[in-house]
Order: sequence, then structure tokens, then C-alpha cells
Amino acid sequence: MESSEKTALPIKRAPQQQRALDRIDAILAAAEAVVAEGGYDNLTMVKIAACAGITHSSIYHYFNSVEAILAALISRLMADFDRGAAEILARAQTPEALIGAALQSIELGFQTYRSTPVIRGLWAATRYLPTLRKIDDEDTARNARLFSERFIALTPDIDQNIICVTMRMAATLAVPAYEAALSLPEHLQNLAINDFLAMVRSRLYDVVLPGRTPGD
Repeated sequence: MESSEKTALPIKRAPQQQRALDRIDAILAAAEAVVAEGGYDNLTMVKIAACAGITHSSIYHYFNSVEAILAALISRLMADFDRGAAEILARAQTPEALIGAALQSIELGFQTYRSTPVIRGLWAATRYLPTLRKIDDEDTARNARLFSERFIALTPDIDQNIICVTMRMAATLAVPAYEAALSLPEHLQNLAINDFLAMVRSRLYDVVLPGRTPGD
């Protein structure tokens, strides 16, 4: 996501006072804690309310459903990651550096995914909840587009269709790669994600700098 964009949270009504903003933060923090502990299947309005220290009926002033809370939570977490990826992207001034930035952003995603249980629970929920799947698909497409546009700007002769497809595939396959890596014993997880990064690196060099290999 462009760092200048402010994520629109799917809340029932826009908060106007600090008290309301604090209440929304408390609801999302409680939802995050419940999902991190037991997955999204464990999430109910009653459990969120108990964790937040409020009545469950008060949640409905801000959110229509558990799915709306999850949508707000995943949007917020994605925005945090997107800001980090945008900073990495902004520092890349050459095609080689941009390839490195793409790989660094995938690695950042892996470290975030591995260290933040709620993200894993939310990604699992995208398989079953259309609202969350739409948010995830749009964010994936947006990040792939940002990198593609930068590659095109730095290498005007590049095949634009190919780089767009390559970045979209890399972005789309990143989380399944994280899942596959985390299914392995801990001492093999970094090796697994490094294999995925090597595949992406090789493909990007073929598309962006044909005839060259990393280290040339």
C-alpha cells in the first residue's frame, strides 16, 4: 500500500472523539489476542468483549459482525507491513537494488508472519471469508503493482507484461511459501524461505537483467 494512504477501517460509524478511537483500538487489540490464542474459529463477540473489558453489545456501536472486526484488524496489520515495504522500495535506485528490495520485502513478510501468530490466523480466515480474501487480494495486487511500476521506470526496455506477472506471482505465492516453511522443523525454516527467495531472485534477473546473474 502507498505509504501516504490511510487504511479505511470497515467500521459501522466513523469515530469522532478520542474515546471512540480508544474503544476501537481496544476492540481490535482484544480480537488480535483472541485470534492469536485460538485462531479465528475461536473468535466471538462475547470473547472479544471479555478480553477488552466491555459489554459485547457495545461492540455493535462500531462493528456489525465478527467479520467486520477481522477486516479492520487485517487492514491495520497489512498497512503496517506495507509501510515497511514502501520504505524498502523507496531506497532502491538501480535495477539490482530493486531486485534486492523485492527479496527484502518478501523476507520481511516472512519474519513478520513467523513472529505474529494473529497474522497466520487471519490469513487462514481469508480462505473462508470473502471480505478478508478481497482485502488480501487487493493488497497483494497493489504491492505487486508498486514494484512493477518501479522496475518499469528503472528499466524502460523491460517487457512490462512479464514483470507485472512475475511480481504478481511472487507476491501471491509468498504467504503459501511462508506456510510451507513454517510447517518444517525450526532449523529448516530459514533454509526453506531462502530457497523461495533464490527462485524469485533467479526469475527477476531473467526478466530485469537478462544474461546476468547475481554477483556479476
